[in-house]
Amino acid sequence: MILSQIINELSLPKEAILVGKAVLDFELNQVCLAMSLEDLTPIDLKHCLMVSPIDLFDADPALEHFESLAKDGKVASLLLTGPDEKIKASEIYKLCKQYNISLCCLGEDISPVLAINKIIGFYKTHMRNMEEIIQNHYLELIHLSTLDLGIPRIIKKSAEILGNPLVVTDESYDLVGYSSSGEVDDPIWKAIVESGYCPIDIVKILRYEGFEKQLEREASPLFLTQGEFSKYIRRLVTEIRIGGQLKGYMALLEYEKPITPMDQEILKFVSAVIALEFAKSDAIAKARGYLGQELLADLVKGNISSEASAWNRVKSLDWSLGEYFQVLLIANRENRSIGGEYYDSVQSIALRYIPASKISFSSKFIVILATSNSKDMLTKALPVLEKFCQQHYLCIGIGRAYKTLMEIPQSFNEAQKALLLADSIERPGIVHYYDDIAVYDLLAKVKNNYRVHPGLYRLIEYDKNNGTDYVKTLSVYLRNYKNLSQTAEDLFLHRNTILYRLKKIEEILQASLDNHSLCLQLELGILLLDLK
Repeated sequence: MILSQIINELSLPKEAILVGKAVLDFELNQVCLAMSLEDLTPIDLKHCLMVSPIDLFDADPALEHFESLAKDGKVASLLLTGPDEKIKASEIYKLCKQYNISLCCLGEDISPVLAINKIIGFYKTHMRNMEEIIQNHYLELIHLSTLDLGIPRIIKKSAEILGNPLVVTDESYDLVGYSSSGEVDDPIWKAIVESGYCPIDIVKILRYEGFEKQLEREASPLFLTQGEFSKYIRRLVTEIRIGGQLKGYMALLEYEKPITPMDQEILKFVSAVIALEFAKSDAIAKARGYLGQELLADLVKGNISSEASAWNRVKSLDWSLGEYFQVLLIANRENRSIGGEYYDSVQSIALRYIPASKISFSSKFIVILATSNSKDMLTKALPVLEKFCQQHYLCIGIGRAYKTLMEIPQSFNEAQKALLLADSIERPGIVHYYDDIAVYDLLAKVKNNYRVHPGLYRLIEYDKNNGTDYVKTLSVYLRNYKNLSQTAEDLFLHRNTILYRLKKIEEILQASLDNHSLCLQLELGILLLDLK
């Protein structure tokens, strides 16, 4: 695949090529979508095409790693999204110029994910054009690949072409797919097909007798016939690699007919086709992951114009959502940035107990969009999350549950307020429901314009001067709807003691607690004074 062909496919003007116009005819060996520093590390082959946002290279580690790749000739071209002027003024521009790497500006209107999808689409077209010079067998396999029918169909068709059973595992020897619907009289085959993975004793043999290293060293498929494998059916094994990265293994059993040199060549091509399927799956998964995070961010921030638009985006990602939506925010209890080390654990807990949940991460929060057909969806998950948060000095803010996607921002805002208000009133505990402290949200809005009853200030001053606890007694009494018995129980005092205190409180207030309006003023005043 030639870089100039890709540039033509993307309909980029000549002005978009900022650096390296003389190296546009390089043959590219791999294409990489780089959205983070971690995306740069798998690049291994020479002449890679990289698609990235300019913001990735704002950080020194990304620049340093890119320069190391450039020195080794691993990057042939870089397609950047972002403003033209920012790209031209960037350090990455200077590096591309220094190492003669073609640099193209895609502008601000196209995302890296969209660009890579266009390139993948072009690559498919390119491969289809190559079908004219490939034998009929090859054509059939490529056709299956372009139809996106998946690895099992390609394996089945490949086995028909090769005339022998074919099995594919991933790099950990877990079964990906196999060809034969009939029984194959081979113990290794049977074990893999029945259990879904290669037996550990066979894996140990592969490693102990050096077959793994030999496969890595040799470019062509390898017959496993020596050592322990001499007692099994002869099999031809090859690696499945993407850009030098091991993705799996493929084994062709010499079961129905002898394996010919042509079969060996066909197996190489089959391996390349299946590698393409692995690459497509990886690209789709990565793209879906980024798009999913974008959608979740837009949902909680209210960046979607209508319920219909929101559902269209949900359906495009095949999200399975429930009837109710509720936002949970997990934050550091000291209002510091939350560490990313908690994300995987929180995600595991949330998905275990609320499978349809969506989780994202920011510097302030781990965001959980809980969704289920039950309004009580948090019943099982919350105790586990609470225990985890207790261990790591975290807290949880929970908004109300709603029934539409457009109400998710409301739940998100409520969860934020629950955390802020809990901190403001120094509320103990780990889990803070907005519903439990919503009154403080109302009071915060009127705090500056509300006059606390003067009697309450006298009561506070009396407690201060006399070491009494009349404000707390009054608060508990009013919270219990003036129930004497419950107040006494909550304060661990005798009923008569409560009666004495209430009489004294009335004297200090210079008013009767039989006055409902007064009691309401006093209760609101106490709550207001709790706010910092």
